[in-house]
Amino acid sequence: MEEILEYLAGLKADGYLLIDEKKRDYQYRVYDKSREFLQLVAGLIERVGYKAHIYTRGGGRWYELAVYGRDFTLLIDELWHRLLENPTNAFARGLADAEASVIRGNPNRVKFTNRDAAVVKAFVNALARNAVPHRTYTERRRSGVDYVAVITGVDNIARFAESIGFLHPDKRRRLLDFWGIESPPFFDHLYPARVGVLGGRA
Repeated sequence: MEEILEYLAGLKADGYLLIDEKKRDYQYRVYDKSREFLQLVAGLIERVGYKAHIYTRGGGRWYELAVYGRDFTLLIDELWHRLLENPTNAFARGLADAEASVIRGNPNRVKFTNRDAAVVKAFVNALARNAVPHRTYTERRRSGVDYVAVITGVDNIARFAESIGFLHPDKRRRLLDFWGIESPPFFDHLYPARVGVLGGRA
């Protein structure tokens, strides 16, 4: 279960935590264009004993997942700060699902982008720990600076997929469709009768 919580902490990279002690308002929120993905995340949240709610936003163009409550929100907050300093593979997978893109082109690449240098550093530390070749740089935009880590080349992408990879169904499909790379699931033991996006049996 710790692995699931670490993963959920990583997903916060594309969301936020609301902690208002005075109003006793505690919320964990993440966003995605894929309802399928957020339903999968909601299932993981239920596995660790909490209830998730999914809302349709933008006329169905994107979705929001929310968990309300002090215990879960503070637990994720504690994990977030601890794992930024010492990232696990599960945390890095959450970061990748939140902020990485799978791009076929010249070069083929997985690109991780975030406005917070500490978040990119945590992702890079996880890559280095798993001996995944990568490079980092910054992109300057009118709205500010993006920090980037990129993995290029099919062999290096395959190494990333094997050690960290994705749980997100769309990103897993791109790896498979583009280069025939499968990203081994971390959570298949929770879904022994399924294959689908988790890679179990159909």
